Order: sequence, then C-alpha cells, then structure tokens
Amino acid sequence: MVHKRNKRELKPIKKYLKSQGVNFFQVDNLEEIIMEYTYYKMHKVDTCMSELLQPYIDRHLKRIEIFKKNIKADSIDGVYIPRNLEECFKQIDSFWTESMKTEVKNMTEDDFMGKGHFGFGRWIRNNWGLWGGSRLRTYFYEMEIYHPDDMSGIILDSYHRHLNGKEIKLDEQIKFYKDYWNKVKE
Repeated sequence: MVHKRNKRELKPIKKYLKSQGVNFFQVDNLEEIIMEYTYYKMHKVDTCMSELLQPYIDRHLKRIEIFKKNIKADSIDGVYIPRNLEECFKQIDSFWTESMKTEVKNMTEDDFMGKGHFGFGRWIRNNWGLWGGSRLRTYFYEMEIYHPDDMSGIILDSYHRHLNGKEIKLDEQIKFYKDYWNKVKE
C-alpha cells in the first residue's frame, strides 16, 4: 500500500504508465518494482524505471488483449460460455444428471448456496470467465453486477429457483448485491 506522502513522488510513474496504456493501480507488485529500482540506485547500478516496468506493462497489455477476445467468444478453453441466465440453466441441465438436479431441488436455497459457492460456484467463476472476462461477465456488468462471487451467486440462486418452479426475481437479487456494495462503500 502506497502511503499518502509518497503519492506525489509517484506522479512520474503514473504518467509513464498512462502513456503506455496501463492504469497505475493495475500493475502488480508496484511497491516491489519501486524497491528494486531504489536498490539499483543505492548500489549505483545503471537502470531506469521504464525497464523495470516493461514486463508488467507487457503482461497487462496481454491480459487486455485476451479479455477483448474472451468477451466476444462463445467458448473459452473449450468451455461454452452462456450469454445469459437462461443459457446458464441450459448448460447446467446439460451436464448435471437427473439425480443431481433432484438432490439440488430438495435442498433449501440457503443450503444450495452455501454448499455450491465454493464448489460449483467456483467452477462457474473460473470456467465461464467471470474473473477474466467473458460474454457472461459482460451480461452481468450491464446489470451493474461487478463481482464474480455475486454473479455466481445470482446464477446459483436463480438455478435453484428455476428447478423448483419459483420466480427468479432477478431484479431483487440485483438490488441485494447493489445494496450490499453501497453499504460497503459507506
């Protein structure tokens, strides 16, 4: 974490990163880079900050390139990416057995959510591109749902309701997560 008194000293670095198409806060391990630069300068080793930053800039730009490709792709790493909740349901239905669906259907919504978040929910977040970018992530961003945990939570709750023939109440779910993050910001 960069201290307030050091922010002024970081302006040249921020300006350089911006000129390279990178947001200052998107560079991993910036403090380590600054410490490495300081070490080199203290030991009179000729180096410049841009040389130390370049590998991070390259990685960031590569991630952006992959992100732009993934948000348009119908599959990522061989896994079909649903466009919306209805397609999520179809995909889950296609790879879950009837006995699995019955087991989930008989759980309470809270139990399914509790058991599913770290197992199947993690699979959804990782394989449907909710962390790294996908058309499903874009679908949720358009609803102002930004955190992958919230996205998978909506998918899990909605699927449970779908199996049980209940109303999905998507607007209520969206409001729940928005209210949560607004409270966190306060």
